[in-house]
Amino acid sequence: MPQFSQWTRPQRRGLLFLALVFVVGHFLLFFANQKQQDTTLLRPLPDELVANRDSLLQQSMNKDFIYPFNPNRLSARHAYRLGLPKSLVDTIQSRIAQERYFQTAQEFKEFAGIADQKWQEIMPLLRFPKWQTEQEKRSKRRKKQLNAATAKDLQAVYGIGPVLALGYCLIDKNSMAFWSEISYNTFGGLTRLP
Repeated sequence: MPQFSQWTRPQRRGLLFLALVFVVGHFLLFFANQKQQDTTLLRPLPDELVANRDSLLQQSMNKDFIYPFNPNRLSARHAYRLGLPKSLVDTIQSRIAQERYFQTAQEFKEFAGIADQKWQEIMPLLRFPKWQTEQEKRSKRRKKQLNAATAKDLQAVYGIGPVLALGYCLIDKNSMAFWSEISYNTFGGLTRLP
């Protein structure tokens, strides 16, 4: 396509006319829409719908929702919403500073000295981290000797299924007990951890 300066005079006029038609057309569409928007009447909402909306808004404003919380991270604002004194928050924070965390809900109740009626409101909101509750479960586990373990005991170990557990038990029954790292490396399913 030749440059604009190389166009003939009628071609330049044609391009200018096309641009002018484009701009005028946009102005006409814009002003036609403006008049149409002004003439459109908004219909009011039905009264029962307005009443329903207002009642829902009123309920949501009155409801003061308290989320579950970890008593080890109790803030002054959260204690205020629960109706607990500020002095309790300070003592809890000093206890946490000494790295003495609450492990159970009963421990928190005894430390805080909360009345039974208030405790019934607070108890469902207490949430302790999973690592604290799982730590108690882990401490109850006992270590067993591999040679004395049953297939069920071996399946409790992550990564050992029923087939592998049965293989370990068969080796043990054939009096080829595991007595060193080399002996369990010879079995097909076991590898040395890095």
